[in-house]
Amino acid sequence: MTERLSALLHAEADELRVPPPDPATVLAGGRRIRRRGRLAAAGTSLAVLALVGGGALAATGGDDSPGRGVDLPVASAPAVDWAVGSGSTVHLDDGSEVEVDGVVTSLYYTSAGVLVRTGASSSADQDDHHYELVDGDGAPTSFDLDLGDRVASTDPTLPLMAYARSGGDARSWEVVLRDVRSGEEVRSFPVRGSYTWAGWVAPPVALDGDTVYVGLDDATLAVDWRSGEVSTSTLPGSTMPAVRGGRDVVDVLEGPRAQDAEAVVAVGSREELLVTSGPEQLASLSPDGRTALLHGYRLCKNDDRCSFTEDGVLVDLETGRRVDVALDGASGSGWTTDGRLLVVTAETVAVCDATGACTPTSVEVDEAGIRVAGTLYEA
Repeated sequence: MTERLSALLHAEADELRVPPPDPATVLAGGRRIRRRGRLAAAGTSLAVLALVGGGALAATGGDDSPGRGVDLPVASAPAVDWAVGSGSTVHLDDGSEVEVDGVVTSLYYTSAGVLVRTGASSSADQDDHHYELVDGDGAPTSFDLDLGDRVASTDPTLPLMAYARSGGDARSWEVVLRDVRSGEEVRSFPVRGSYTWAGWVAPPVALDGDTVYVGLDDATLAVDWRSGEVSTSTLPGSTMPAVRGGRDVVDVLEGPRAQDAEAVVAVGSREELLVTSGPEQLASLSPDGRTALLHGYRLCKNDDRCSFTEDGVLVDLETGRRVDVALDGASGSGWTTDGRLLVVTAETVAVCDATGACTPTSVEVDEAGIRVAGTLYEA
């Protein structure tokens, strides 16, 4: 966590005199506040980059990229429909439970199963993280990979994880693709650009189909991991990309809600598809980017139990249809691999359809430190 964000959270706690907010939501708000002062400069930098042909930020795949001779995976159906973690237990959609080493800090969907990030506690703000893959048969497989405090990413249709690592100097980075089934590195691509805006050890990334987005200071790069082509995306710099189905959530920059609301945008065109009502409302995207959940913050107690304090709204981004969904009192939410909302209430996992109706499953979980797949938990 950066020093500025840490100060922001402490200031909020002192002023509001309430239990600490949920890191999965208030950290997103903190990053939004932190980056606002940089957005105008980022926009200027993007314009300059366009004029000079990307001279300040450059990258090429090249024939020397590792894994050139490796057969690249094709998109396929995920092996697991949904997953929820608490403590050292991962609960799967078929009712099975899988025990992993360490405490679950985040769950990532891949086509080979659920990638489980673990640590000493449920907090994402740790120096040591380890990874295990839970496949469709419920068998955990660990591989020797400790990424430390950095933001990795997966795509539900691919057996890959993406992350960035240092390329040797302060402006050199490598975008890495690793096969979660074997732990082997499939591809790596060099990119250049400064990264000082956050406290992770490397720039945050988002894997969406054939593209890895990399959040540098002055721009968010788009790396086509199949061809090695690198371009500057429409997303601003100095922010954590979280692209899903070609869409992301960004700050509103113009109009009466500028700087106080978020918008779901199409990354290719920057068209606004949905705008939140204000700073107290957040937007979360389904893994396929077709549905958005509008929701407030969760409040957390000292026993690592959190809950929403109001209901949410599901928005079909294809049609604009809105339906209310019961979130008040729920301890967590996430998504299935095919874009249905997951809600954990009263220690029971429920799956919600497009009408907002939520059907409880037979899966019961401990709500302390709950981690629901499809939701980002970064700090």
